[in-house]
Amino acid sequence: MEKERSASSVGGTTSRGRRRRRAALAIGALVLLYLFIGGSDGFYVQWRLRREIAALEQDTLRLKRENELARRQITRLERDMGYVERIARERYGMAHPGERVYRVLPQRERERDNE
Repeated sequence: MEKERSASSVGGTTSRGRRRRRAALAIGALVLLYLFIGGSDGFYVQWRLRREIAALEQDTLRLKRENELARRQITRLERDMGYVERIARERYGMAHPGERVYRVLPQRERERDNE
Protein backbone atom coordinates (compact mmCIF):
# COMPACT_ATOMS: atom_id res chain seq x y z
CA MET A 1 0.00 0.00 0.00
CA GLU A 2 2.84 2.36 0.81
CA LYS A 3 4.22 1.81 -2.64
CA GLU A 4 0.87 2.67 -4.23
CA ARG A 5 0.65 6.05 -2.52
CA SER A 6 4.15 7.06 -3.40
CA ALA A 7 3.68 5.93 -6.99
CA SER A 8 0.52 7.99 -7.46
CA SER A 9 2.04 11.10 -5.87
CA VAL A 10 5.24 10.81 -7.89
CA GLY A 11 3.53 10.28 -11.24
CA GLY A 12 1.10 13.22 -10.98
CA THR A 13 -0.80 15.45 -8.64
CA THR A 14 -3.08 13.93 -6.09
CA SER A 15 -6.67 14.95 -5.73
CA ARG A 16 -5.70 16.67 -2.50
CA GLY A 17 -3.09 18.72 -4.37
CA ARG A 18 -5.63 19.68 -7.00
CA ARG A 19 -8.06 20.82 -4.31
CA ARG A 20 -5.37 22.93 -2.69
CA ARG A 21 -4.45 24.50 -6.01
CA ARG A 22 -8.11 25.27 -6.78
CA ALA A 23 -8.59 26.74 -3.31
CA ALA A 24 -5.47 28.89 -3.76
CA LEU A 25 -6.74 30.10 -7.16
CA ALA A 26 -10.18 30.84 -5.70
CA ILE A 27 -8.64 32.80 -2.83
CA GLY A 28 -6.41 34.67 -5.26
CA ALA A 29 -9.40 35.50 -7.43
CA LEU A 30 -11.31 36.78 -4.40
CA VAL A 31 -8.36 38.93 -3.36
CA LEU A 32 -8.11 40.40 -6.87
CA LEU A 33 -11.87 40.98 -6.96
CA TYR A 34 -11.69 42.78 -3.62
CA LEU A 35 -8.80 44.92 -4.83
CA PHE A 36 -10.71 45.81 -7.99
CA ILE A 37 -14.14 46.48 -6.49
CA GLY A 38 -13.89 46.46 -2.74
CA GLY A 39 -13.46 49.25 -0.32
CA SER A 40 -12.80 52.91 -0.80
CA ASP A 41 -9.34 52.18 -2.17
CA GLY A 42 -10.42 49.73 -4.87
CA PHE A 43 -9.16 50.24 -8.41
CA TYR A 44 -12.67 50.82 -9.74
CA VAL A 45 -13.46 53.43 -7.09
CA GLN A 46 -10.17 55.22 -7.75
CA TRP A 47 -10.77 55.16 -11.51
CA ARG A 48 -14.31 56.54 -11.07
CA LEU A 49 -13.06 59.29 -8.76
CA ARG A 50 -10.35 60.29 -11.23
CA ARG A 51 -12.96 60.61 -13.97
CA GLU A 52 -15.19 62.67 -11.70
CA ILE A 53 -12.28 64.96 -10.78
CA ALA A 54 -11.44 65.48 -14.46
CA ALA A 55 -15.07 66.37 -15.23
CA LEU A 56 -15.19 68.79 -12.30
CA GLU A 57 -11.95 70.43 -13.42
CA GLN A 58 -13.44 70.97 -16.89
CA ASP A 59 -16.59 72.46 -15.32
CA THR A 60 -14.42 74.75 -13.21
CA LEU A 61 -12.57 76.03 -16.28
CA ARG A 62 -15.85 76.60 -18.13
CA LEU A 63 -17.31 78.49 -15.17
CA LYS A 64 -14.17 80.62 -14.85
CA ARG A 65 -14.52 81.61 -18.51
CA GLU A 66 -18.21 82.43 -18.01
CA ASN A 67 -17.38 84.50 -14.91
CA GLU A 68 -14.76 86.45 -16.82
CA LEU A 69 -17.27 87.21 -19.58
CA ALA A 70 -19.83 88.30 -16.98
CA ARG A 71 -17.26 90.57 -15.28
CA ARG A 72 -16.46 92.20 -18.62
CA GLN A 73 -20.17 92.66 -19.31
CA ILE A 74 -20.67 94.28 -15.89
CA THR A 75 -17.72 96.62 -16.43
CA ARG A 76 -19.01 97.62 -19.84
CA LEU A 77 -22.52 98.21 -18.50
CA GLU A 78 -21.12 100.38 -15.71
CA ARG A 79 -18.86 102.50 -17.94
CA ASP A 80 -20.33 102.61 -21.46
CA MET A 81 -23.69 104.38 -21.60
CA GLY A 82 -23.83 103.97 -25.39
CA TYR A 83 -23.73 100.21 -24.87
CA VAL A 84 -26.48 100.44 -22.26
CA GLU A 85 -28.62 102.45 -24.67
CA ARG A 86 -28.03 99.96 -27.47
CA ILE A 87 -29.10 97.05 -25.25
CA ALA A 88 -32.14 98.97 -24.07
CA ARG A 89 -33.19 99.63 -27.66
CA GLU A 90 -32.41 96.19 -29.09
CA ARG A 91 -33.55 93.92 -26.30
CA TYR A 92 -36.31 95.91 -24.67
CA GLY A 93 -37.64 98.04 -27.52
CA MET A 94 -37.07 101.29 -25.64
CA ALA A 95 -36.88 104.65 -27.41
CA HIS A 96 -36.26 108.30 -26.68
CA PRO A 97 -39.35 110.49 -26.34
CA GLY A 98 -40.80 111.20 -29.77
CA GLU A 99 -39.12 108.21 -31.46
CA ARG A 100 -41.06 105.33 -32.93
CA VAL A 101 -39.99 101.73 -32.56
CA TYR A 102 -40.56 99.41 -35.51
CA ARG A 103 -40.24 95.73 -34.86
CA VAL A 104 -39.53 93.39 -37.77
CA LEU A 105 -40.89 89.94 -37.09
CA PRO A 106 -39.35 86.76 -38.45
CA GLN A 107 -41.37 84.99 -41.15
CA ARG A 108 -42.88 82.43 -38.74
CA GLU A 109 -44.18 85.08 -36.36
CA ARG A 110 -45.68 87.07 -39.24
CA GLU A 111 -47.54 84.01 -40.48
CA ARG A 112 -48.81 83.23 -36.98
CA ASP A 113 -49.95 86.84 -36.43
CA ASN A 114 -51.86 86.85 -39.75
CA GLU A 115 -53.89 83.75 -38.89
